[in-house]
Amino acid sequence: MRKTSIGIGLVVALLFAACASAPQTRPDQRALEARADATVARMEARDPTLAGLLANSVGYIVFPEVTTGGMIVGGASSVGVVYEHGRPIGYSELRAGSIGAQIGGETYSQLIVFDQQSALDRMRAGNFDLSAGLTATAVTSGASAHAPFENGTAVLIDNESGLMAAATVGGEQLSFTAK
Repeated sequence: MRKTSIGIGLVVALLFAACASAPQTRPDQRALEARADATVARMEARDPTLAGLLANSVGYIVFPEVTTGGMIVGGASSVGVVYEHGRPIGYSELRAGSIGAQIGGETYSQLIVFDQQSALDRMRAGNFDLSAGLTATAVTSGASAHAPFENGTAVLIDNESGLMAAATVGGEQLSFTAK
């Protein structure tokens, strides 16, 4: 039974890792940018302090839909839009993996905010990982004003659907494709 659970978890993780890729055609790019803009508008409606945080940031990445799931071994993937000073400059692919006590699946929106140019530059250069020690802040009224930054980065999450129970070790890796 244990081998079956690990095998199912591995399959789930691999499926999620293979799902998202940067849009190749201009219509697909426009569609993703529209989804990202709608995601930011929804988050700003839930938390009016977010607009100020984004206006004062160096840049940010909007992942309109991160899909995650796992059973012992888990994975997540998404593709998002990278903004610098409020303008889209490219796309980012998110890949995540984890291992530990976990079961279920969920989708959520994720916003990664950069308050230091060096952090945005590291992401663009491909030298950027989000570690297990970084705290994500749920988007609620006023939460953005107190979002904790670590190494020039803050992560905000807006839960969409699903249920995931987890006590895991893992991390996220981001890639960048210029527009």
